[in-house]
Amino acid sequence: MIEWFYIIKIDIKFRPRVILTGLEFDMKGREEGLKEVAERIKLESLQNTRDLAGYTTADGRIIRPKCLIRSGALAGMSENDKEILFGEYGVRTVIDLRTGIEADEKPDPVIPGVKNIFNPILNEETAGFTHENEDGEGVDMLEGFLKHAKSLNGHPEIYINHLYENLVLNEQAVKHYGTFLNLVLEAEPGAVLWHCSAGKDRAGMATAFLLTAMDVDRANIIRDFTASNGFLQKETEGMVALVRSRTSDPDLEKCAETLCQVHESYIQAAFKTIEERFGDMDTYMENELGFGREKRDRLKAKYC
Repeated sequence: MIEWFYIIKIDIKFRPRVILTGLEFDMKGREEGLKEVAERIKLESLQNTRDLAGYTTADGRIIRPKCLIRSGALAGMSENDKEILFGEYGVRTVIDLRTGIEADEKPDPVIPGVKNIFNPILNEETAGFTHENEDGEGVDMLEGFLKHAKSLNGHPEIYINHLYENLVLNEQAVKHYGTFLNLVLEAEPGAVLWHCSAGKDRAGMATAFLLTAMDVDRANIIRDFTASNGFLQKETEGMVALVRSRTSDPDLEKCAETLCQVHESYIQAAFKTIEERFGDMDTYMENELGFGREKRDRLKAKYC
């Protein structure tokens, strides 16, 4: 499952940043003995579904297993996967971070005893998301993806920079990330699962905010964010191959690969934007997301 948006407009004031592979950080993390990334839940149809168990907070607490789960979209999951997530892992709350178009096209499964909550981080206009040509006719995913890639003129990093600035500054995004944190805090007994489309950008930032709220070391937060590349490697290779089958343009192939991945520079830029605009992450958490220290302590007590 590939997470993608189409561009309607790009604000040219956002200058491209250098994109890192994340390899250097991964090796540094290993040398420092940091926790390995959250364990992937072995499912048949969902490749980027992870249990956040094991991350340690600043005061020495450890997130319990089968409580907090990040994922890509759940549509099309096998019956065996349903049994694992909603049976073995006890998921009782599902928070959908996608746009209305995405949720309508590929709705989450309805499972007895499970609460499905729609909490869109960005709307279609802000995300530049559409499934239609200019004549109003629908397009398939690959055609849409190619249209999106071509619109970037070889500079996908401009779009990505704009996306991540929106994820931390856009009014709807800030409101709904705050709602997300409160939903996790007030969730009924059972595991909480949140997802977007691929589980890497919108769900990646949701996870970063959640782990920040729980005082998990930032190095581990970044490692968790970039780990999506490994879990989605086959999907990325598949999309690049599909693009290659429709076009002989190597720049489009490279653009497709970039759009299907996440990199350390994305989340670092998001954190930097927050710190430059609001002073520090604690201030942003309390004043913008509405999730101050009292709630953060309750969150740790609930899941650690």
